[in-house]
Amino acid sequence: YALLGPERLLSPAKNWDPIHTPHLTFENYDENVFISPNIAREAFRRGGVVPAYLNATNEMAANAFLKNQISFLDIQNLCEQSLNYAPNLEPTLENILLADKEARYRFQKDVTAKT
Repeated sequence: YALLGPERLLSPAKNWDPIHTPHLTFENYDENVFISPNIAREAFRRGGVVPAYLNATNEMAANAFLKNQISFLDIQNLCEQSLNYAPNLEPTLENILLADKEARYRFQKDVTAKT
């Protein structure tokens, strides 16, 4: 779709149904250890540009992890902290780009400089 949009080509592939995929298993996780889903829900609940701010922080944190600058669980902790700084703005393109830039700047300033 991304290449041909708005046109769509018919696909011979069947729609994927995770319930009918025999080699996948899903288990409950410890929400006190793995807090990322709740962080994402909170960003969605707040709305506006908060999800964009969280996404930018997550991208920066994931890259810092890949460079061995932070631990894996630091990713979610930094994302949770970022909600304290996310601006409460309407989700216009200009505001989304501003929130993204601000989150990346704050991460660079506060986290990357310390490592």
